[in-house]
Amino acid sequence: MAYDLFCKSVQGAGHIKKGMPCEDYGIKRETDICKMFALGDGHGDSNCPRSKLGSRYICEIAADELVRFASDLSEHGWNSKLFNRAEAEELITQLVTSIFGKWSCKVNDDFLQNPLTEKEEAEAAEYIERYRRGERIEHIYGTTFIAGLMTDEYLLLLQQGDGRCVVFNQDGSVSQPIPWDDRCFANVTTSVCDIDAVQSCRYHVIDLSQNRIIACAAGSDGVEDSFSTMDKMHAYYRSILKITCEGGVEALENHLELTLPSFSENGSGDDTTICGVIDAELFAEKLEKMALENEIISVRDEIAKAQERIDSMTNKLNFLQKKYETVLHEYNEVSERYSAFMEEYASIQRDIASYEQSDTETEEKEDSEQNLVASAVAIFNNIKKKALSSSSLRCLQERLEQMTQEKERLENELEKIGLKKKALEEEYFPYKEKYDGFVKTKEDAQIRLNELIG
Repeated sequence: MAYDLFCKSVQGAGHIKKGMPCEDYGIKRETDICKMFALGDGHGDSNCPRSKLGSRYICEIAADELVRFASDLSEHGWNSKLFNRAEAEELITQLVTSIFGKWSCKVNDDFLQNPLTEKEEAEAAEYIERYRRGERIEHIYGTTFIAGLMTDEYLLLLQQGDGRCVVFNQDGSVSQPIPWDDRCFANVTTSVCDIDAVQSCRYHVIDLSQNRIIACAAGSDGVEDSFSTMDKMHAYYRSILKITCEGGVEALENHLELTLPSFSENGSGDDTTICGVIDAELFAEKLEKMALENEIISVRDEIAKAQERIDSMTNKLNFLQKKYETVLHEYNEVSERYSAFMEEYASIQRDIASYEQSDTETEEKEDSEQNLVASAVAIFNNIKKKALSSSSLRCLQERLEQMTQEKERLENELEKIGLKKKALEEEYFPYKEKYDGFVKTKEDAQIRLNELIG
């Protein structure tokens, strides 16, 4: 076989902060006829104080049983039975019963030889009375379980509980062929310690003559929970598995050892285990396709993030826009009133100036006419005109005085609404610019996506 095994487990950042041990465990094993990998993910629950041991025991027992299973099938020529649904069901049920049964015996023996300490009893307060009665001892060691067994002819996958097993098919596509258990949701999972563990264990068999897979990667839920979508998780596996194309699985395991601690810290915070098999040569043949898939996922994520920001900003933007338009309308209305008012104000000032100038000219004219000994009629008309002019001037001056007070009020109102308008402009326009930026980002990304998917 051209396939190589890989496996790496690291303690989660959250476990380190809480002083908890790494409750994940991973194993890989190879013989002349098969390769196997397995991981266990302890429950991280104080009521399961020995789940660290439980995960290790299930992996070690599974390794022995899977190797023995492959050897027995090969010896009896029964490999083809795995491709017959009824026969596979019978064989795999026997296999799982043996694995889980031996695990149950192992943890019960461990409990008998090592009773719970006072500290463990205190931490397991919710179930301690049942444990003292000898009930559900397996729960103390609770763990999930994923395993793979590969020969030249098949890849058998087993799973009990959460976590994900990802297969990269011969054509470069990705799948999760093990049926999912809907009871695994959020922080709830099925377990090897469940009463119906054998019945609820899921499996899948791949005929390698029909689908010579290029890789299979199993990860504890510390991997899955670090991503918002399955596509992003698949992209992550593509990005790390390609390391084997140049440096082999040793380079991959070194990379995981270096990066998984920060991966956990920036992601789920949980313990993390990644294990599986890969044909680096076959994987390399699909690198171009996988790079395209990852770029598409990246661009789609960019679109989704931009849309998320757009959606989160829309209500506030609409609120600010409506508020700004209202203030702008008020400002324009006050400005128009002020402009009309100032036109009238200036007009009265001009009229007053005109009357004052007219009085001066009349006095000069009277002086001139007196010098010329004007007629009595001309003098009478000038006196009458001057009286009327003086009355109009007083009215205009009184009106101007009233308008001067109104002018001050309007200027205060205009200044106040102007300051309010300016404050809204300083909030609304930068916010709108930011919003428009996300819209542009989304539009540009959508163009790139259309180009990528052609």
